[in-house]
Order: sequence, then structure tokens, then C-alpha cells
Amino acid sequence: MKILLIEDDYNLALGLKYSLKDEGFEVVYANTLSSGKENYLRENPDLILLDITLPDGNGYDFCEFVREKDKNIPIIFLTAMEQEESVVKGFGLGADDYVTKPFRVSELTARIRAHYKRYESLKKSNPQMSQIEANPDFKIDQTRLCIWKKGERIDLTPTEYKIVRKLTENPGEIVSRDALLECCWDTTGEYLDVNTLSVHIKRIREKLGENDKEGHIRTVRGEGYVFASSK
Repeated sequence: MKILLIEDDYNLALGLKYSLKDEGFEVVYANTLSSGKENYLRENPDLILLDITLPDGNGYDFCEFVREKDKNIPIIFLTAMEQEESVVKGFGLGADDYVTKPFRVSELTARIRAHYKRYESLKKSNPQMSQIEANPDFKIDQTRLCIWKKGERIDLTPTEYKIVRKLTENPGEIVSRDALLECCWDTTGEYLDVNTLSVHIKRIREKLGENDKEGHIRTVRGEGYVFASSK
């Protein structure tokens, strides 16, 4: 289970990160709103722990950002604010829980497991929850690491999935080769260079039954690749 922790208090975040790792969780850390958004899009977390006060914005903004993309991923606010209006606002924006600092890690861990269990049950009962629609005929399945193209399932390797996910985050926009290499580096353990990336792109196209000029994934010479949302 992967947790995205967004907290600007470094000492608190460091201690919490180690405690959660001891409980068997994988933790991705961000200390700003902007880095939190980047990590959310890149890392595909299973649950979010979110502070309200951040250097470049607030947790409410991040909560809205996530809920526009995913209505169900568990979001737990971690904050020193105890005012009733803060709690109400957080829940109104789609938060699942609210923990006031200081808190016991054992209590937080119990809440994390409870919310994640509910989330997993929802995904099992409604498989479409885990699908991201890049266009009506092209869906990305986050649970199975595959693509659904016109109803046909196309299985991907972990590296191929990361590449496709990165390209479809911003359809029509050029994604540099460096950005694609970076999104794959920490998550797969596989060494990638530009040539290896080209091989992966070629394999993805072959699986899709497409080519460079008319397919969903197109090469922009000297710059990178772009996902064409419509062919």
C-alpha cells in the first residue's frame, strides 16, 4: 500500500514516515502543494495524508484537485486546526477523515487501514472505479496495470504502464524523454536510457496495433512524445 504524505513540518513528516514504514506502508513524501500534485500524478498512491497549511497553498486546494480526478481515494487531513469550520470545510471538499495534531501513530494507522479496506472493497465491487478514461475508447486500468482499448484488454509491464500513465496525464501535450525516464526510474528498478525508452514505446505501439503517425502515442522529433486523445 502506497501513502502520499503532504506535510510542511519536516521533523513531523520524517518521524511519521519512519513509523508508517515500520507498519509496512510505502510512503511518498511532499512538503508543498506543487510537489504534492506532481507526486500524486506520478506515484498513483492508494491513500493521502494531507496537512492543511502548506507553503504555496493549502490542503483544501489539493483535496479539490484530487477529487476532480478521483472521487474515492481516501484522504485524511492532518492538522493543528481544531475549529469546527475547518473540519466542516474539509469534509465538504471530500475528505474522508480528520486527525488533529498531536496524534498517536497507532490511532492514525488504524484509521488508515480502515479507510483503505473500504476503498479496496469499493474497487472490487465496482471495477470501473480504478479506470482512468483517456478518451471514450481508451481507458487505463490502475488496478490491473493494463489498457482497455475499445473493450479489449491489453496487458502492460510495470514500465509500460508508467509510460502510458505519464503520457495520458496531459493529452495533446509533449512529454519529454527525460520526464518519461524520471517517472520510470524509481518505481520499476529497471535501468532506462533513451534507447531503452524507444524500445518500450515501440512495444506499447505493437500491443495497441498502432504506428507512430496514426496511433495514440506519437513521436515529436527532438522533443519527446505526445498522447493524441483522438486519432
